[in-house]
Amino acid sequence: MATTFSSGQANAFEALVVSGKIDRSLISTVGLGGPNVRHINVLGTLDRSASPEQIVKINELGFAVIRTVVASLGLCESDAARILENRDELTNAIRLSATSALVSLSTQDKFKKEEVPSDYTYQSGYEPGFVSVASQFKRLHELFPETSHVDFHSNYRVDLHNDAEGLFVIPRWQKVAQTYNQAVEKVLGLIKKTSRGMFENCREGQLDFGRFCQVSKTENAFYELSVDQGNGDFVIFPAQFGVRHRGRSVRRVREILPSHEFGLGAFATGVMLLTHPNRLLDHNDLYIDCPGDRFDEVASSTRFDHAPLFSFSRGKIKFGAFPINDTTGGGCGSASGFMSSP
Repeated sequence: MATTFSSGQANAFEALVVSGKIDRSLISTVGLGGPNVRHINVLGTLDRSASPEQIVKINELGFAVIRTVVASLGLCESDAARILENRDELTNAIRLSATSALVSLSTQDKFKKEEVPSDYTYQSGYEPGFVSVASQFKRLHELFPETSHVDFHSNYRVDLHNDAEGLFVIPRWQKVAQTYNQAVEKVLGLIKKTSRGMFENCREGQLDFGRFCQVSKTENAFYELSVDQGNGDFVIFPAQFGVRHRGRSVRRVREILPSHEFGLGAFATGVMLLTHPNRLLDHNDLYIDCPGDRFDEVASSTRFDHAPLFSFSRGKIKFGAFPINDTTGGGCGSASGFMSSP
């Protein structure tokens, strides 16, 4: 149950969070009073109450589901009459099911035990924001000559999000391959080439469409970014390379991401490594989880319960896939991107 505060208490509580006197890791969802109710989420940021537009969309989704279910049953007149005679039971059943689903999907407490303390960070000389956007465009055009030359200053206007480490550039995967899977394979090949062979794809031959794909939130985010930026050959967006979510399992990260933040997949993360090669050069570096992709491990009893990971071992960058409930002792952090500020 959320605890409700007056606006004065809310402001005082927020000040304690910002000053660091309250550990962000101890914050659960807390209701803040007032006409515009807000919540402090597990990432320590303030969320306002759901907007009227969001409520309308949720209601429309519920109505659409009911219409689809009723249509699929092909009820006859007598069946419909019996249902209407038992409308109280039907109402209660729908209410219980809807409440259970909405609470389960909206809670931020799921998998909260899959967080461990971590002091892993960037050890190999990577400095957030050091590589300019213009330099990234230039390097990517060299690596992907099929893309068009871009004048960043005249074509793109993107604000840096507060939680991001900098602005990153990636080509749209559709511009470099026919499928997302092929685009990922191409990027992995380029990492091997540019690292002079000091790279190992531990999942080579396993990244076919039936076993490897993007999560829908990430796919939709890049689609929106691309449309907003004119559907060019490249997308530029604020992002962070993993430290924001270090010590959290991939599925924990997916649960707590706010609406404006999305997990990055192997394609985006791999391209970022191409333009920032000093991000991962030592086994003491924070490894990089890719929560924006799903991987189906044939040996697992649960489908798509793995996610890609870039690690470093025995002098090589390694690409693999590990269980989404694994915290790896705090040695990994999920890379993520950001839309416009909420």
